[in-house]
Amino acid sequence: MSTFQRRANEGYWKTVSSIQTNIKSKLGCGTPIIIKFYAPLDNEDPEAEITYDYKGLGEDEELIRRDQHQYCLKQCYKMCYYI
Repeated sequence: MSTFQRRANEGYWKTVSSIQTNIKSKLGCGTPIIIKFYAPLDNEDPEAEITYDYKGLGEDEELIRRDQHQYCLKQCYKMCYYI
C-alpha cells in the first residue's frame, strides 16, 4: 500500500515526524532565482573526489533571510552530496 493511500486516522501517521512537499503554480509568486551550479572542482587535482560542503554555507533559516542565492546553492550541494 502506498503511503498516501492510507487513511488519515491510521496509526501509521503518528510515526511520521515530518513531510516535505512542493507547490506548483502556473503563475508563481515572487521572482525566479536562477542558479548556475558548477561543481567545486580541485584545480590542482581534477580527478579528486568532489567535496560538497553544504554545512559550511550556514543555517537554512539564516540563508533564506540573508542570501536566497546562497540558500539555493546550498540545496544544490545537498542534492549532489546525497546522490
